[in-house]
Amino acid sequence: MKKVLLAACLIVLISLGSGAQNAPDQAMCSISGTVVDARTSEPLGGASVTSRGPMGSGSGWKSTSATSDADGRFTFTGLTPGRYMITATHAGYINQGPGGGLHNRTVVVGPGQNVDDFTVTLNPQSVITGHITDAESKPLAGVTVQVLKRRYQPGGAELSEEGAADTNKAGEYRIAPLQPGKYYLRAMFSEPPPSKPGSNLTYVPTYYPGTPDAASAVPLLVVPGAELAGMDLTLKLQHTFIIKGRTVDALSKLPVGESEVTLAPAEGSAGASPYHATADAKGNFELRGVPTGDYVAMAQKVSDSDSGSKSGRASITVQDANLTGVDILIAKGVEVSGRLRVEGKTSLNLSQMTGTLDSTDSGATDSAIDVDNATVKPDGSFAFHDVPEGNYRISFSPIPQGFFLKADGELTITVTRGQPVRGLDLVLSSGAARMEGTVVNDDQPAPGAAIVLIPSAGRRGQPRYYKHAVTDRQGRFSLQGIIPGDYQVFAFEEMQRNAFMDPDFLAEYEGHGKEVTLTEGDDLKVQLDVISSE
Repeated sequence: MKKVLLAACLIVLISLGSGAQNAPDQAMCSISGTVVDARTSEPLGGASVTSRGPMGSGSGWKSTSATSDADGRFTFTGLTPGRYMITATHAGYINQGPGGGLHNRTVVVGPGQNVDDFTVTLNPQSVITGHITDAESKPLAGVTVQVLKRRYQPGGAELSEEGAADTNKAGEYRIAPLQPGKYYLRAMFSEPPPSKPGSNLTYVPTYYPGTPDAASAVPLLVVPGAELAGMDLTLKLQHTFIIKGRTVDALSKLPVGESEVTLAPAEGSAGASPYHATADAKGNFELRGVPTGDYVAMAQKVSDSDSGSKSGRASITVQDANLTGVDILIAKGVEVSGRLRVEGKTSLNLSQMTGTLDSTDSGATDSAIDVDNATVKPDGSFAFHDVPEGNYRISFSPIPQGFFLKADGELTITVTRGQPVRGLDLVLSSGAARMEGTVVNDDQPAPGAAIVLIPSAGRRGQPRYYKHAVTDRQGRFSLQGIIPGDYQVFAFEEMQRNAFMDPDFLAEYEGHGKEVTLTEGDDLKVQLDVISSE
């Protein structure tokens, strides 16, 4: 009898334990779907699919991977209820949205819900093709064709290479794969050949549709999965000239050997310059194939000793003749120093802050400038050492919570060779504004949305006015240290890094943001609708 009772108790306990374990399982959910070609709707087998969503307990995210079968099908089971981002990649395909690299889609699943009709569409990668010919329509072989994209950084815009190819004997080129977007084409010989020995006629770098000036280049719109054919360029022989000179120590007037010399247009978009040379042991340098125009030459000598690097620049105008005897005076940089003070009687540990100088000069010469950061001392004093001549934007981080760096305009300084800049007086104000809020998508919280605070038109050239964040699992966000003023705040489902610094990108969404005005000490709460990436 006791054995019967014991067996019965065990059965009850097992049943209870099984019920306790299965109860949470009944609330679990699943997502199934298909990966398809966006143009043909054909299923894509072998795609890598990832679901990213809430963890079973606590905060944080969990990612799960799967591979689509021959019919393009994938399944994720045992998921915690919530909002999931489904991403897919496949060789030869790209994203439809602006995020780049992946096609992101979100889906919300409730307790016990099974979503089985989710579709991820992928577009074939894009291609640019064309021909490069001379003025007589003869093909040019060995020409390097570059696809350039304008990238926006806090310091400004620059052209960066996204792809390149050399022309074959028929003058043909093909550049792939490419993400959708706006691109610029540049064709150039790595070493531009003259038409004949002793001639000053040279094929100069040319931007589409046929200009040597980057600022006059016309962008090409590359749409997903398309082949942009017929992007032809004609390289014309132009009168170019030679610049010969020396790199010279500004104090001793002695030549400085093995300096790196770069020549860039005085005005124009930043980007890699095709004109550069290394000075010989006696400081002599030669730049060939330079068209007429106004330029800035930058020379830098990097020292292996503790004496520090030397640099300098010279303005050069090329008209209708070769230039000789061009001296670029180089010297050690100067000190830029000052003090940070706190408005009012609030005491702060300023020694946690670091100062940064970023070049604001346009053209390729700014890439040669690298200034070490400055440590702020407890009394607020700071000093940058060996700063080359040029124009700079000064900033400090981390700004203490609730504070902002006060200034009537942009915090810029000009450094002249041999003239230290001292006595900068900068003020930290405790009147920074704050903004917090939530982002929704179809009345559901939108996690992972990109929040961007954009200043009014007159301040858009000043990076310190921009703020950005990403929403948490509940679609919440918080922006701290906002400088008082007028703004628009946007919530993007997807956004390429720093795209908000691109005026063309902002123009597409002008009016979609929420306009706000923040005064000193404001604490604003907002609710935003997500801006879809499709």
